[in-house]
Amino acid sequence: MLAQDLLPLLRAFAVKTRSPNVDLRQFVESLPKGQVDAAAVEAAVKGLPLDSAIVVSTEGDRPRLLTLPDFPVVALLDEYRRLPDEPARPFPREETAPAKIHSGAVVSADVKGQLGPLMEASAPGVKGIVRLQFPEGVDSLIVPQESVGQHLPEAAVAKVGRYLQDGKNAAYAETKLLGALRGNEVAVRQAMEDVTLRPKKAAATVMAPNDFNFRFWTYLSNLIIKDFASKSEKTDQDMGVIQSAYLIGYAVFHKKGALQRERDLSEDRKNLENQVHRAPFVFGFQELYQLKDEKGVPFVNKHSRDFIHTFLKEKTVRAGQESIPPIVRVHAKEHKKDYFIHKDFVVPVFLKKLVEAGEELRRQYVEEWTAAMKEDHVPEPAKTDAAFRRDVEMRVVRGFPLISALANGGMLALVAGEVHLPDVTRNELKKCYALENILRPYDELLALSRQELVKSARMYLPFWMTVPVLSGIMRLFRRMFAGGKPKAADEEGTTPGRPEARIVARGGAAGAADSAAGGPAAAAAGAAAASPHAAQRENLLRYKRSVLSLVAQYVPKGQTIDRTLAELAEKWNPLYAAAQKRNLVEDVNSLVRDFLRPVRRSFFAQPPDLKRIHALAEQLSTSRALAQIKKREPLMRYIELYMIRCLQVKNL
Repeated sequence: MLAQDLLPLLRAFAVKTRSPNVDLRQFVESLPKGQVDAAAVEAAVKGLPLDSAIVVSTEGDRPRLLTLPDFPVVALLDEYRRLPDEPARPFPREETAPAKIHSGAVVSADVKGQLGPLMEASAPGVKGIVRLQFPEGVDSLIVPQESVGQHLPEAAVAKVGRYLQDGKNAAYAETKLLGALRGNEVAVRQAMEDVTLRPKKAAATVMAPNDFNFRFWTYLSNLIIKDFASKSEKTDQDMGVIQSAYLIGYAVFHKKGALQRERDLSEDRKNLENQVHRAPFVFGFQELYQLKDEKGVPFVNKHSRDFIHTFLKEKTVRAGQESIPPIVRVHAKEHKKDYFIHKDFVVPVFLKKLVEAGEELRRQYVEEWTAAMKEDHVPEPAKTDAAFRRDVEMRVVRGFPLISALANGGMLALVAGEVHLPDVTRNELKKCYALENILRPYDELLALSRQELVKSARMYLPFWMTVPVLSGIMRLFRRMFAGGKPKAADEEGTTPGRPEARIVARGGAAGAADSAAGGPAAAAAGAAAASPHAAQRENLLRYKRSVLSLVAQYVPKGQTIDRTLAELAEKWNPLYAAAQKRNLVEDVNSLVRDFLRPVRRSFFAQPPDLKRIHALAEQLSTSRALAQIKKREPLMRYIELYMIRCLQVKNL
């Protein structure tokens, strides 16, 4: 015999004898003959844990008398098992318990606020005794923690059923319930019959109530409590019915709320799963914490952050034969940030982010290299492909953490092999590989060419800087007038009083030569060169060159401005009807023209560049009129390109 088999038999014997002390000799004699012998019992006793049985006396080296420390709980548990079948028995109190209970072993709880949590925590094997306290001077009762979730509700329903077996009580209750629950006459009579004749079946409707059960038990409980409120003298039977009414009322209220919370949790879970399938497709922890339900309430406010964590724990684990979990977790090491993305969108998002990052870095390089070249300085990344490749990788890792996190050739190949991808997307992904499972360098992934960027940067340079002879002469004069310290000029900048400023003001290489020569003839020639008509032509030439450069950067090769604008409009325009789509595009165009009209003349003095066009577009995109357009990135590109199209007009 094993110790775990012996312990239930010892407890049953102790309950039967109503004593925590067990004489092993009597215990063995009470067992069916041939079931087990004394030697096997004595051997099993030695394996019992001390908190279950303690040997208090022996005969030689053989145990004789045991005591069960948890006998009060065992006896009380047996009492509650019998109550549903014997509803006339009152609920146990400390003074009427089947075994003496130490006061320190009992925990007090209020039936109104704590019955629900006690029911949820109740389970077989849970230890402890609870003193349930009732309002309105109703006597308290004691119950094992293990019985709160099952035996206590069954006993309460059985006592209410016994109360309704009185014809007068049943008629009174049925009349009131039929009046309160009109349209449910058949269901009310059936429920009354179940409470009276089948209390365990009726108790199941308390533990899992539907709308009718909730209303039925709530009305019946309140009716019973009010019925006994007028009685000044209450018997033990009356007190048991009142206690049962309170227990049933609070239990059904808690269970109804728990079922509603489960339904809400299930609906929110589906809602959350749908949201990770929608833009922006990529989420960090903070973005997940900010997701909201259909009513605009954040999920973490309703369920705590564990709701998000549990969802991620389930969805980031592979299931069955899958090589990739439903949600892929990637880590950006440089930023120490985790990203979560559904596997269906890993490849499309990676390719989309490559295009966006390529455009952004192309803009950064052109602006930075143009500024450096204007100061007669060529940045190191612009000199060699190796330096350029290292610089691109550094910028991606620092400025585009999601790309660096997703740039895992093996992971992308697994995803592509498991999910359905359009042929176009699959072909684009293949272009990203240099070898099997090995991606190309970042500069190739982003379609960045050092030579093309250098050419684009040179397009922004003044005309004289693009002609080798003139640029050499100007560089010579700049160094002469800088006192052989070109770096100081770069660091301090040019001021109106310095020779460089005077040279530029007089216009080009001729002005520089005249200034270097000095004298009245040079001043006269400079004045002629600076005539209003010549200055206007020069400004117009600079303006046209800047606009052409912007067009070259924004419009892909082989396309026109109008075609590019139409493609961008398709991306940001949320409308489906053709007429409405055209009207919305025209409204945006009109808004851009009105916004651009007051500042157009300023471009004559200072030609437009990427930075200024972007700043103006960003300022306009934040207006209230454009707030309803959700796809901000293609909208920004559209506004910028349409501004450039407006600036193509020759006359300002």
